[in-house]
Amino acid sequence: MVLVAAAAVVVSLALFLRPGAPPEGAPQGKEAAARPAEPASTKRATPATERDPSPADPAATPEVEAAPGGGPPPERVPDGDYPVDLMALRKRIPDNLYWQLGAPTQDPIILQQRAEDTQHWNEMFGKVQSGTASDEEIQQYYDHRKQLSEDYLEFATVTLAEYRAKLPERDIGMYELSQKLHRTRLDEIPRQIEDARARKRAQDTRRQEWQNQKQDE
Repeated sequence: MVLVAAAAVVVSLALFLRPGAPPEGAPQGKEAAARPAEPASTKRATPATERDPSPADPAATPEVEAAPGGGPPPERVPDGDYPVDLMALRKRIPDNLYWQLGAPTQDPIILQQRAEDTQHWNEMFGKVQSGTASDEEIQQYYDHRKQLSEDYLEFATVTLAEYRAKLPERDIGMYELSQKLHRTRLDEIPRQIEDARARKRAQDTRRQEWQNQKQDE
C-alpha cells in the first residue's frame, strides 16, 4: 500500500499537464465573437494549509485532483519501503506549492479548497483563451502557472538530489520527465502571454464594432 501510494507522488509530478496544455476541465468552446465580455470574477480560493504530507493516498496534481483513498497514513515512510521522506522534504522546501496543491491528503477541508482553487483557475483559463480576460487577469493567470511549474520543478529537483541513489530507475525517469515538462512550460509562458494579449485585443476590437453597430441600429 505504501509503495503504491508513494509511487503516485512520482506519477503526479510527471503527469502534471502536458507542456502548453490547458487545465483539466477548462472551457474549450469559442466565445461568441461579438458579445461583450462579462465582468471579471474576483473569487479566489483560500490557500490550503497542508496538515498531513505523508504518502497514503493517490497524489493529487495542481488543477487535477485525485480522489482520496487508503487508511490513516504513517508520519514517515519506512526506509525499507520507499526512500522518499515527504516530511523531510517539506522541511527543506516548506513554501513549495506542492504541499498546498499536490501532496497526498485525506483532509476534506483541504480537498474542498483544492477543488475551489481548480474551479477558479479553470474559469480564469477560459477567459484567457476567449480573449475576455483583462490584462491584469492574464498576468495573474500566467504568474500562477509560472509559480506552479517553478515549484514542481524545484520539488522534483530536490527529490532527485536527496534520493536519486535510492530510487528505482523508473521513478528517476518520472522525476526527470517532470523536470523536462516544467522547464518546457516555463519557456513557453512568455509566448503564451503574448498570444493571450493578442486575443484580448482582437476581442476588444470585435466588442467595439458590435457596440458601434448597436448604436447605428
